[in-house]
Amino acid sequence: MSNSMSFALPLPGMGNSEWALFLDVDGTLLHLAEHPDYVVVPEGLSTLLLRVQHGLNGALALVSGRSLASLDSLLGTPSIDAAGCHGAEFRCAGQVTATCDVGADISRAAKKLVGM
Repeated sequence: MSNSMSFALPLPGMGNSEWALFLDVDGTLLHLAEHPDYVVVPEGLSTLLLRVQHGLNGALALVSGRSLASLDSLLGTPSIDAAGCHGAEFRCAGQVTATCDVGADISRAAKKLVGM
């Protein structure tokens, strides 16, 4: 498997304000790995994502179970809107919002399960 990408084909629908893309990261943009830390980002992927974002007038978002900080570290694309932690946090127009305190919510749920 090659880690580089070829971009010979034009991107469809670019410049059309009626299009928006929501792209899943692990398993779609990136091949799954034995452990999340072992994924390989293909050469040129970040540049392609930024081109698509520009071509769609910003109407691009990444979706992941990873945290936004992890996505940004992995892809280097903090300017792209994204939903992280399975929707528990999201970034829109540069503003990050957490919809819940994931750590506290998990802790409360675990305590309920074991009757603590």
